[in-house]
This record gives sequence, C-alpha cells and structure tokens, in this order.
Amino acid sequence: MRRVTGLLLVTALAASVATSPSAAIGAAGLAAPDAFEAFGDDTPDRARPLVAPGPGEAALEESHTIHVADAAAADADWVAFDVSALQADAGYVYLIEAVPAGEGTPPVLEVYAPAASPAPAGALPLTLDPAASDAASSAPWASGGGASLCFVPSPGVSATYRVRVRPWNEGGTVGFTRSASAYRLRLKAGLATRIAGVDRAATAVAASRERFPLDGGARRVVVAAGHSFADALAGSTLSGVLGGPLLLTARDRLSPVTARELARLGADEVYLLGGTAAVGSGVERSIAGMGITVTRVWGRTRYETAAEVARRSAALAGPAGMSTLAFVVSGEKFADATCASAPAAWSRAPVLLASRAGLPDATVAALRDPSLAITDAVIVGGALAVPAAAEESLRDALGDGHVSRIAGSDRYQTSAVFARWATAGRTGVGSVGTSLSPAALRALAGDRVGVASGASFADALGGGVFCGLAGAPLLLCEPGRVSPWIFAGYDPADAVNSGDDFVGSARLGRSWVFGGAGAMSAQAFADLDLLTLR
Repeated sequence: MRRVTGLLLVTALAASVATSPSAAIGAAGLAAPDAFEAFGDDTPDRARPLVAPGPGEAALEESHTIHVADAAAADADWVAFDVSALQADAGYVYLIEAVPAGEGTPPVLEVYAPAASPAPAGALPLTLDPAASDAASSAPWASGGGASLCFVPSPGVSATYRVRVRPWNEGGTVGFTRSASAYRLRLKAGLATRIAGVDRAATAVAASRERFPLDGGARRVVVAAGHSFADALAGSTLSGVLGGPLLLTARDRLSPVTARELARLGADEVYLLGGTAAVGSGVERSIAGMGITVTRVWGRTRYETAAEVARRSAALAGPAGMSTLAFVVSGEKFADATCASAPAAWSRAPVLLASRAGLPDATVAALRDPSLAITDAVIVGGALAVPAAAEESLRDALGDGHVSRIAGSDRYQTSAVFARWATAGRTGVGSVGTSLSPAALRALAGDRVGVASGASFADALGGGVFCGLAGAPLLLCEPGRVSPWIFAGYDPADAVNSGDDFVGSARLGRSWVFGGAGAMSAQAFADLDLLTLR
C-alpha cells in the first residue's frame, strides 16, 4: 500500500476482503441500529471521539451497522481521533478499516481534515470540515468492496481528524444505492494486524475470516490435518485454484471451530487432503453430514498426496490455469518449505516434495506427467532440506537452466532471500522464474508481508494461503524478535553485512502477523509494526 503524506490512499481490501455478493441496486436496506446510534453519530459535529492505539498495540475494534441505506436516505457513522504534532513528526501512519461482517455490502470510508491542516504542495487536498457532509461519490477516496485507509497526517500539525463510514454510492447517482450492512471498525497507528486464535485450527479460521469476512464468501474450501505440514503445504496450490481458504482439523474429529467456519462461509464443496491416517473418516463423515460435497485427495504417502493435489489442481484450473513451474521442497522439514505456500497459491504453482534420499518416484512421475506440463522447478532450502541428489534429478529431467535453488544460511535468511526472489527484489517487476524461464510466475507484491513463527509450522499453513490470495510473501520470524534477515536496522551489532534483509531502506505497508503471543511475542509484533511507519 503506497503512503502519501497528508493524503488518503483507499483501496478495496484486495489483501483481506473478498468480493462480496452484489446487492440489488436501488433496493432499500434496513437493519437494526447498532448501540452507538443512541448517542448520535450521524453528523460530523457528533463524531464520537476515539483514541487510536499505538504501534504494536492491538487495534481498536468495534461492531457497527449501517442500518439505513436506500436512494432517499442513509445512515452514516462518524468517529474522530486526535493526532499530536509529536506523533505526526514521528511518522505515525494510521490504519482505518471498515471490515464487512455477516451479510450485506461492504461500506465506504472517508476522512476529513480540519481546515488548519493543509495538504503538502502538489498533493490532492483532503476534504475539509465543515463541508464533510457534502462529499461527492467521485472523491478520490471512494471505494467499493470494503475500504482500508492508510492515512499519513501532515507533519508538525496537531489536529482532530474525522472519519465517515457510509453505504456504497453507485457512480454519480443521488442517494445511496446499496444495502445496509454490518461491519467492524478497526483503528490503530501502524499497519500491521495480528491474526490469531486459541489454537492452530482457530488461527486458520481467523485468517479465513479476515480474508472472507462476508457470510457465504467462499463456496469451495480446502481442509487438511493441523498436526502435519506436508499435505497442507501442497494444498496451497489447490487453495489458489479454488480461491478459497485453507482450514485445519484434528485427525479423528472435525474441529468445532472449523465446522462453524465452513457453515459461515457457505461451503458446498470441500477438498480434504490426505488419507485416513492423516484425516480420519469421521472428519469426512462430519463434513458430509453438513450437506457439503467432500472430495478426498490423497496418496499412500505424503509424496503421492502432493502429486495428487497438483493433478487435481490442474484438472480444476484447466490447461492454461496452472503455472509450468513447480516448487520442490522438503517433505520432512517444514521451515524452508512454508515460504513456498504464498507464491504457490498466487500463481497456481504445484508444490512437490523431496525426501532426504532425493526425489521419490511419485515426484518424478508428477514431473513427467503431461497433464501438469512442468518445465521448470525452484528448490526452496539448502542441501540439508532438499539434497543434492534431488537437484541432480531435476536438472536431468528439466535442464540446467530450468532449475534454481533458493537458500540461505538458516530458515530465517532463506525466507528473506526467497521473498526477495518472489517479489523480484521489490523492484515492481511483474514476473519471476528460472534463468531460462524468467517470467514463469507472477511476482508477489513487495510492499506488504505476512510473518509467521519459524519455530513451528502451524500458523504458517493458513497464513501462507492468506498471503498467496493477497499477493504477498510470507516471512519467518523468531518468536521473540524480528529476524535481522527481515530488518537489520535495529541493532548495528546485529546487522546483516550482505544487505540481504528484506525490508532494507524501504518500509512496509499493510502487513499481517499470524499466531498469538506464544508464537510471536508482543515485542516482535511491535518491532514489525514500527517498520510500517513513515
């Protein structure tokens, strides 16, 4: 997300909100008022004062409803927050989001600066109070499909800023022409959000709810075992093909939080990964009992399952719907492998597994399978993860120039080096690949990241698919601090001499941390959040 001093940049929540079902244009929308209506928040002068939490703190979140939305009248919710001159000079960047919840159409966010807070020279001006109520739908901040504001206040100015949340206005028409809706108002300084649940299944659900906030938002879903990484990692490709989340379950029974999420998403088709030793038949029966069609994708080993997931993905995507580049990762060690999940989902690239002895027969068969048409391979991790014998087999099958290995000295450096590759060095180049196929994959965005613990795999599974659907890389972090391979600037003694830290001299935009404080400490989260400031 690009930041502009003194301006608003508003984007559809492409990184965290799915496209919502269309509401009937011109149809009146009515819903129950939320609790704040009793105090009056419908006009700029009645804007409710809020205090924005600081960087590294949990966002302020409130449940709201746009309860009237039709062509004649509309509800609008107003809030206000103060920014001191010290905060503005410190480079604070504010995240303001209206995250749709339940049914309805996502609302639109607008921000208004006081007249004493002019925009810098050459910048589009903010609308100033008291003209806030006269904003036109053609204003540069108008956005459909949800709204996420990245607001940089003018330096050196102490000011109160007002935010209006309103229904969608169709083009230049008069009045509001989309339905009433519920939403969660989110406000904080810093652009990082923690996505976490009480356990690994709940964290995967939290990622799903963030990416697909509207009820009925994902009809096709992938479900995998939460106690093993291999099947779920291969399932990243299938999630990318389906455009749905990856959820986790216990081996012998469907995790209740996962069952509730399947119901909320309105899933009518689930792809269950792995044989009954990985996900028991009881889980399959429970999902089928919800009226959902279940397709189990599996093989006798994790290597066969990964190959079958690739074939199923190709069958669903069609001849032109898959990448011809495959990621080859360890089927026994998770750390380097999890980094591949985001580009695998983003570019629909197969994920195949190697063993400590080399390439298993199932992987070789997949490489030769004409239905997959694999021409290139990227190995993720060093020789201790994917042995030299596997690389030799790949080069024999595909040719030297069609095989690359991306690795660092440890899992944290590997994730940073891989992210630099996957984002084309954060240069904005649109594609990446091998030396003879440099445009094999779409590059990921370099201005936003997901971060998960490198000490365990669970949070990275759903988080990797979330990042892939958002077009962002997934980086690994030590649980207690930001890895110097992400950013080496905090402690000169900890600097990365090679300059291979991912952030470098740039700053991050909208980003996410997966897992609770046990996976990523409050200090590590705060340090990451600081990287999103100006």
